[in-house]
Amino acid sequence: MATLDDAKGVVEGLSFPIEAHRFVGTCFINGEGQDVDILILTLTDLDDTASGLKEQGWAASTSEEYPSDAGWFAARKGLINLLITADEEFYWAMSKGADVCRNLVAAGKIDAKDKDARIIIHRTLTGEAL
Repeated sequence: MATLDDAKGVVEGLSFPIEAHRFVGTCFINGEGQDVDILILTLTDLDDTASGLKEQGWAASTSEEYPSDAGWFAARKGLINLLITADEEFYWAMSKGADVCRNLVAAGKIDAKDKDARIIIHRTLTGEAL
């Protein structure tokens, strides 16, 4: 199991300018999970950012679940999953989604392992299709 400690120093080691970052996902909600998700806001070109990450050994790609026109992409290395966007609105909506999910879990309103419910909450706030 991954914990937030597994992500120590990751953001500082990235080779592109970062405007803001924060933990999201299961580790943020439960303190542990299959991986550690870090949401990152950058003002750099996403294609250039993805290329730079690939050079650093990250598996940076988009998939059908996360189309490139969504304004963000994921990059993975070991237990760390970066969710990178250059869209400030998307960044803040995802941040609020993480807080809503954490609060609903803490209040016992949703199960922390119900990833589908958390995805619906995030997509509702970001405006992504369900």
